[in-house]
Amino acid sequence: MIKKMVLLTLGGRKFSLSVEQIEHVLPRQRIYPLVCLRPEIAGVFLYNDEPIPMLALPTLPEFNISEPVIVGAYIIVVQSEYGNIGLSVDSAVSIVDVEDGSFEDVTPSESDVQGCHVFNFQDVSYPLLNVGEILARLPY
Repeated sequence: MIKKMVLLTLGGRKFSLSVEQIEHVLPRQRIYPLVCLRPEIAGVFLYNDEPIPMLALPTLPEFNISEPVIVGAYIIVVQSEYGNIGLSVDSAVSIVDVEDGSFEDVTPSESDVQGCHVFNFQDVSYPLLNVGEILARLPY
């Protein structure tokens, strides 16, 4: 059961992530682009001498951004059933208890995102990043 959420920002966009998924937070790392990677993967970075793929958040429907890949000040190493993956973020606004907010479904007509789940905290909606679900949805 999710107990805490971290509220994050990237390029002025807000989103949320379960604290339990986070393995480590790193300062910005060098990203090594690789040929033939999907556009949703910005490249890889090294963590504990292992290459970790960096998810290009702005390319995801949850963000609905048609801008170049934004590289934030930090990288969050997230655990998923597919292995570790990196998320670039500008800042962590705060860590909050799930009981202090609520989870909601948003349809495209209510938001500029393409139908997603949000964590609502103090009347602000933070799209919920379920990394495992995002990775499973990526076409092969």
